[in-house]
Amino acid sequence: MGLARHANRWVPLAVLIALVGLAPPTLDAADGPVQIKLAVDVRGLTTAARRPFTERVAQALRERLSIAGVKAFQVQVSGASTLLVETGRKVEKRWLHGLLTRRGVVEFRPHQDDSFEWVALASELPDGVELRRSDAGGDYLWSDDSASLSGLIERIALPQHRLIVVPERSNFRAMLLGPPHADLSIREARVGSGRVAHVEVAFDTSTADLDLARKVKTKVKEWVVVLDGEFVGHVAAAGKARTVYINPPSSLQRAESMGWARQVAARMAVPVPVALAVIRD
Repeated sequence: MGLARHANRWVPLAVLIALVGLAPPTLDAADGPVQIKLAVDVRGLTTAARRPFTERVAQALRERLSIAGVKAFQVQVSGASTLLVETGRKVEKRWLHGLLTRRGVVEFRPHQDDSFEWVALASELPDGVELRRSDAGGDYLWSDDSASLSGLIERIALPQHRLIVVPERSNFRAMLLGPPHADLSIREARVGSGRVAHVEVAFDTSTADLDLARKVKTKVKEWVVVLDGEFVGHVAAAGKARTVYINPPSSLQRAESMGWARQVAARMAVPVPVALAVIRD
């Protein structure tokens, strides 16, 4: 398994990809021109509908590649359910896989760690997982091993809530999220410029109450963005706005934030109706 630098220590590359929704994030870092063959799931469609459906998916991927800043690319349809993607410049293949294969399902969920009695788990924690208290006084689960933490939270059933693993600068923590806000329609997602690259998300209508405290029983201090089931970043809970800003996870170095922003913005801006599978020759 490959390794990636993660805040002054080495972690398995697959772990970093899974937790951040991001492969090594630069556009110029690796493989030269890349060719990828993708399978589109057309099960349930009539024979006549399969090719047009695959054409629509191909157009969505073209839009994603453009938003992500990939230059000189081609997306071709082969047969009824296969796509051939080729880039004409150096693009890291794992980064490109993450950009192309995920659906782009976005959720805005309230951070609600204080609504769960974490201390009840204290006697059942596996080795390497600890119960800690934040500076604000809330309890949370911590580990320097993402696999141990992920294995634990997968065994915890919480209706309407979701437990996710969030990478921090040198370790990992569990975060409890409340039900997703169902009333936000994304009009545009784009890469924002500044000292650190970030993602700007514009909505079709005013978000009106992105603190949304009246929609949930506990007070919402912050909203968390989940993309395809993975932690993306935080949105400050504040006021009426048509645009919100998502900063990169603290686990990413400043130089990595642009690759993160390009992939996240493209996936949020252009959802695809099915997940795609890489065909390995």
